Amino acid sequence: MRTGSLTLGRTAVAAFVVLALAGGPFGGATVAHADTGGLAEITVQPGDRWLPRQETLLTAGDSGYLAFTGTAFSWTGDDGATTAAGRWAEVNRGLRAWQPSGSPTVWLGDFVSTTTTAIAVPDGQTYQSAFAAGAILTAASDGSGLHVVSEDGGGGTTDRTVTGVPAGATVDKVLDMGGDLTALSLRVDGVPHVYLLDFTTATAREVFAGVSGIDLVVLGGTRVVAATPRRTSAYSVRLDDPSGTVEETPYPAAARATNEVLRPVPDGDRILVEAEDTDKHSTGGALWSVPVGGGDATLLLRHTVYTLAVAPDGSVLVVGGSGPADWAVRRIAPDGTVTSVTPLAPFPARVFELAYSAGRLVYSSDTGAYDPLIGRDVTAGATPSVSGPSTVWGMGPERGAHLQALGKGTVAFVRGDEVFSPLPGSTTGARSVRPSTMTMTGVLDGDGYDLVLGTTTAGRQAVGNLDNGYDPFARGAGASAVWDHTIWVPGSAAGTVRPYNLRTLAYGATVQTGAACANYADLQVDGRWLYWSCGTTAGVYDRTTGRHVAVPAGQALLGDGFVVRHTGGRLVMTDVHAGTAVTTDVADLPQGTQSDDRGVTWTVDKYAGGLAYVDAASAIHVIPSLGVPRSPSLPAARDYDSDGTGDLLALTPQGGLQLRPGTHAGGVGPGTDVGGDHPTGSMFVPTGDLTGDGCNDLLVRNPAGSGTLVREDGTCCGFVVGIAHKIGAGWNIYNSLVSPGDLTGDGRPDLLARTASGDLYLYAGNAAGVFAPRVKIGFGFQIYNSLVGAQDLNGDGIGDVLARDASGVLWRYDGDGKGGLKARVRIGAGWNAYNSLVGVGDINGDGRNDLVARDANGDLWRYDGLGSGLFAPRVKIGWAWQTYKSLL
Repeated sequence: MRTGSLTLGRTAVAAFVVLALAGGPFGGATVAHADTGGLAEITVQPGDRWLPRQETLLTAGDSGYLAFTGTAFSWTGDDGATTAAGRWAEVNRGLRAWQPSGSPTVWLGDFVSTTTTAIAVPDGQTYQSAFAAGAILTAASDGSGLHVVSEDGGGGTTDRTVTGVPAGATVDKVLDMGGDLTALSLRVDGVPHVYLLDFTTATAREVFAGVSGIDLVVLGGTRVVAATPRRTSAYSVRLDDPSGTVEETPYPAAARATNEVLRPVPDGDRILVEAEDTDKHSTGGALWSVPVGGGDATLLLRHTVYTLAVAPDGSVLVVGGSGPADWAVRRIAPDGTVTSVTPLAPFPARVFELAYSAGRLVYSSDTGAYDPLIGRDVTAGATPSVSGPSTVWGMGPERGAHLQALGKGTVAFVRGDEVFSPLPGSTTGARSVRPSTMTMTGVLDGDGYDLVLGTTTAGRQAVGNLDNGYDPFARGAGASAVWDHTIWVPGSAAGTVRPYNLRTLAYGATVQTGAACANYADLQVDGRWLYWSCGTTAGVYDRTTGRHVAVPAGQALLGDGFVVRHTGGRLVMTDVHAGTAVTTDVADLPQGTQSDDRGVTWTVDKYAGGLAYVDAASAIHVIPSLGVPRSPSLPAARDYDSDGTGDLLALTPQGGLQLRPGTHAGGVGPGTDVGGDHPTGSMFVPTGDLTGDGCNDLLVRNPAGSGTLVREDGTCCGFVVGIAHKIGAGWNIYNSLVSPGDLTGDGRPDLLARTASGDLYLYAGNAAGVFAPRVKIGFGFQIYNSLVGAQDLNGDGIGDVLARDASGVLWRYDGDGKGGLKARVRIGAGWNAYNSLVGVGDINGDGRNDLVARDANGDLWRYDGLGSGLFAPRVKIGWAWQTYKSLL
């Protein structure tokens, strides 16, 4: 764990809650392969940003449009070419005007050519920020009237007084400009009125005289539209008859059901209605078209941004689409036809945090509105692969927060005043822990569902469990780390650490790390490896061999037999598995602005030996293996809830799978649905820990096709994740699959497969969580109607197999530790009374593996293992178990 302070004594209580949140969408993503210094690498592009590329339209001309892209103003021509916009203050249908500060001259031009025209403002007049081609609007300083000042073609100007303007009227504001016409708000006796100015005739006439409170006017090709606050209707008149009838057009109900209509725009004989979307996490409201005077509305675009520009031909340019993938500047013709003008390519999504554990990559990105957590499964090998994206949770942590991998297919993070851990296989639920007397700052370390949490209380941390909810505790300042239900804290003497068991609440033996300091800057634990840092010095202690290895100091992450640091713009690995430090560069990663970027821009898979990092372009680089041999993981046999006791899996008649946990006293507890969608006829094979994350796993063979075999990773919390990792196809050639434990002596679980002809094959488990090619180790096994992976029955640490023949005699085959089986040993007769036999691990707490059997009446019996390969007389531990189709 990277920082730390922890205080002994009962404080806050860890709570368990389930939250419902909306899942977020994610963009498509691409994957590429590379080779980095001999290490196979996968590059994952996270997809597209959920928020489309934004362009604010300002004006449209005959041959293009002006838009603000978020950083600059640019002119895009009909050919798609984009150029920087020239100087401007006002725009009018592709034309521009500006008056330099303090200058008596107004300059006119367009956005295509460099040609400009200068018009001098006559003495005693002021420019009113309205213009047309070759003309500007001015007002007499003495209030005597308005003037149209235009070039005369000979280098001079013509000054015409605007007729139709009431005496004493002043320009309140320019409402809109549309070529030769401009809509003005004129104050007459202090009251605003809407006037339409024609630059060609220098005349003005009032429009919408009977409509009060107008605050918005838009000039179209054939109509001018007005709207009022809290508007439910638009008002329009024809430009060729501005004194004619004012037509009221009610807005469609769908556009004003919950939100305000932003801006009505005329488009031929229809009104475009842009509905406001008050959700800041939306890509914009819908765009509707409704006939002038009312009628059936037509949905033109599902989403638009709030800018529309009327072109000289009367068409309307908008920005919108259904989402980032088809976002574009579009033209809506007066007849309602919608065409794409300029496609707006989506932005690549950004990655804000990432975690990588047991081959599961989880990251937050803006592929969705709430920065959802996205998960991918990584398969190691010479040519590694990665699964497609799936939503882990709809809302990720705050950007830049630490994302803690738990090794169980999920992660933990702080959001607000709680720590959340999404439920595996669900996109809407999460476990959480909330210390009641402390405010948390982040997850400092985690393993399984044990968490160490930073708090705002000086010198204190909280320790909690997301599954059981035991009392957190705290201790004085000092680094700490959690692994396998044990938190490691500094000892009383310099260079020592002590393990504190979070289940028994007792300290274990003090360990000498070889460090010179008493107050560690950092402690991390990964199985047998213990990393310490004194700030300027650091090292790794091997708890198996007792060796101390000095490593370079710096912000680091511990893996299985290695340490990775981010230093000097490089990710650097130090391999310590052989007892000496061997340092190599792994990848380039420029330093960012964060003081601690672990879990943000890079991370280590401490369960499976890989590395992941995010480059400056937000591409995720995954190196599934750094080439360091993995240590085997040996959780208790058949223990699926991480309590050290074997558990029973039961298959319901409907094909559902339930977990029946062992009770320590030789019984089994109530059932819990495992989850996951398994086809009827699937074959289930409980195994040990295949992935190295400390949790026992499950193999499932699909009954369809060639019998694809997949691995479902255990979570150490009472259920198996419903996320399948494909092992391979062709497994339907076997009529029995069992996992007896470790047959080869390498500490990893293996698999036995029997064909219909009785041939027996060994599939040895490997460090990648899959299996080596098969090896034939026996024949004639067709005489048995039941094979049982019994785990180690004789105490030699090697898995054993039970086999029942047609006459009901039970035989034991001891594993030889070399991948084979020794000669069979007779256990006894009469075992055909049972329709299920299960090597359940140790369920009575004596440290020996036991056997559970179900008879035809549904009674459940336990046979205690004696450690010699034999069993004690049976003990009845249940009844009515005939409700299950089979036991596993």
